[in-house]
Amino acid sequence: WKLLGFSVKPCGVYEAWNSAVAAMRRRARTCEAPRAELDMMVLSFSCREDSAFAAMGKNSKEMKWSVAAMGTQPLEIKLNVDKSPGYDAEVGITCDGKKLWPPSAGERSALKDDFEQKWPFRGEVKNLDAEDYFEVRPKAMGDQWFLAQKLVQRKDGLFEASVGLPDGSGGTRQVTLPAVEKKDIRQEKTKLPLDIPERCVVLSVPKADPVYETTLRLADDMDDDLITHYFARP
Repeated sequence: WKLLGFSVKPCGVYEAWNSAVAAMRRRARTCEAPRAELDMMVLSFSCREDSAFAAMGKNSKEMKWSVAAMGTQPLEIKLNVDKSPGYDAEVGITCDGKKLWPPSAGERSALKDDFEQKWPFRGEVKNLDAEDYFEVRPKAMGDQWFLAQKLVQRKDGLFEASVGLPDGSGGTRQVTLPAVEKKDIRQEKTKLPLDIPERCVVLSVPKADPVYETTLRLADDMDDDLITHYFARP
C-alpha cells in the first residue's frame, strides 16, 4: 500500500486482539538474588475450592503461592477461577497485589489463549571477587582473551571488567569494559564458560481447564519441576 501512496493503520479490533494475545505471554524483570546458590523456596501455599455446585458444573477456586529465592522478597501469586455451565471460565491473576489478568477493567475475564507468566531469578557468580580468576574476550579484538583483574556483576546480567590490554608499545594498560556479555567471559585456568545460576518461576494457566490444570513450576536449563517440590521447612 505504501508503494501506491497509501498508508493503512490497523483497526481498533486488530489492535485490541494483538494486545490481548501479547498479554498471554508475560515475563517479569529478573530478580537478583545476593547468593551464589540460587535456592528457591515455597513459603506458603493454599487452595480453596467451592464444590457446593460441582455436580451442576459450577466451580469456584482460589490458589495462593508465596515463593522466594534466599535473600529476596517473596512473590505473592494469586489465582481466582469461576466456571459456570455453558460458559468459559473467568480468570483473575495477581502478583504482589498487581493485576496480571485480565488486562482490561474488572477482576476476572475469560482467557483468549493459554496464559503464561515467567519470573526470572539470577544468582551471583561464584569466585567473582577472586583476582585474576577470569579472562575476557573484548568484542573489538576478535577471539583474543585477556586476564581480568576484576569483574563486577551488573543488575542486567552484563559485567563490568577491568582488563589489561596491549598498549601498542610492548606493555599493557588497564581498561574498563563497561558491558561484557556472559559468553565473552570464562575461567582463566580451566577455560570453562562463565556459570550464572538462573531459574524461572513459571505460572501456566491453560484456557481449556484453568480450574484443574493450572501449574506453578520452577524451570532452568536442566529441570522443570512443580513448585510444590520446594516447600521450605518451618
